[in-house]
Amino acid sequence: MHVPLAFLISIAATSTLFAQPEPPKKTPPEPAPPEAVLLDLRSAYSKPTAEEVTVKFRSPNTSGSSERSDSFIVRIDPGEPGALQPKSMLLDLGALRIHFAAGKLTAINMSAPDKVFTRTYTEPLTPARLAELLPPLPVPQLALASSADLNLRSPIALLTDITWDKGIWDDLARPPIVSMKGSGSTGTAEIQVGVQSRRLTKFTATIRRAGLEGTYELSFHPIDPGDPAKWVIPLEGRQSVPQLVDLKPTNKPLAIIEPGQPVPNVSLSRFDLTGWQLHEALEAAKPSPLALILFRADKQQSHIAEARVGLAALRSLHAKSAAAAAIDLPDFSRDRWKDLRQAWNPQPDPDPIGADELMWSSGATQSLDRFTPSAAAILIIRPDKTLLAVINLEGRAERPDEITAELRRALGTVPAPPP
Repeated sequence: MHVPLAFLISIAATSTLFAQPEPPKKTPPEPAPPEAVLLDLRSAYSKPTAEEVTVKFRSPNTSGSSERSDSFIVRIDPGEPGALQPKSMLLDLGALRIHFAAGKLTAINMSAPDKVFTRTYTEPLTPARLAELLPPLPVPQLALASSADLNLRSPIALLTDITWDKGIWDDLARPPIVSMKGSGSTGTAEIQVGVQSRRLTKFTATIRRAGLEGTYELSFHPIDPGDPAKWVIPLEGRQSVPQLVDLKPTNKPLAIIEPGQPVPNVSLSRFDLTGWQLHEALEAAKPSPLALILFRADKQQSHIAEARVGLAALRSLHAKSAAAAAIDLPDFSRDRWKDLRQAWNPQPDPDPIGADELMWSSGATQSLDRFTPSAAAILIIRPDKTLLAVINLEGRAERPDEITAELRRALGTVPAPPP
């Protein structure tokens, strides 16, 4: 008989409701059957979810152990209840963004957004299938969002025959969790589930397979999944490459885009790591042009003051706008981006414009450098996706009136697109 986790929790929460002046010791709930824990987990992942996953991997060697750490974002839309596989999945692996849906993988590198890699795969999309498409990547949410493995025998591809013990309540943890251990011939695993969220908080797997020994430790931070329809990676304007490894920036410098020429579909990232596409933003801004502030974010924050003069000018004109800092991947960290956002907008305006949200461009090669050698500039782009003007901001932090006048002239008269 299935005993829902929520029922066990409610018993624990109310067990002392009618206690005497000297209440007996609180008795923890009985261990939960693994079927109950898994049922609650699957219920939590039965709607679109997104999580930032931090991965630590320890591999034994002759000198003890070594540890590697990384993080990625996984978004899953499970689709209809009870479906054999999720409707779609989006992975953000640093600059690499990979979308899976309807038997097709589509990938881009945010540092080379003019290229795209696609391939088909045999459905359903399971952890084992994912391992055939990419290097081993632990995504237990994928197994939970489908009905292909109801007993979670294979939460990740490297674990294939796990049998789970009962779930144990831990009321000393903050927030409270239920933990459940499992084992099999390929290794052991432990799941920790948040009592309130009923989602994964931690997953540990120790692999015992020839040549693959080691321990994965995953922690999960929920974020806003956004609209799954917007996870799709557009192919328009991108050159197809034959292999995933070919998604790398072109070493040869690209020609500067001049006013009147079409603009590429510049890709940026919001702070929750959801994507932003220039062409999509232009559609939303119609019939107005869009002003896009771009600046290099070096370690000295040399150009943020210049870019903020552009932000103030755009606010005064209430222009349709967006803004991004170009940070090279070797220098990127979430903390650095957070500090930049605080310096960009220390006192949020009560009537914000689009550029008040500082996004991220993974380097300037495929964004700012396509339009100007300047370290800070405002691009004015027409609704027909052609460049109208580039307003240089570098070295002009003390000339706000001049910049505002240039913006007013550029935004005030939008020439008709060429025939």
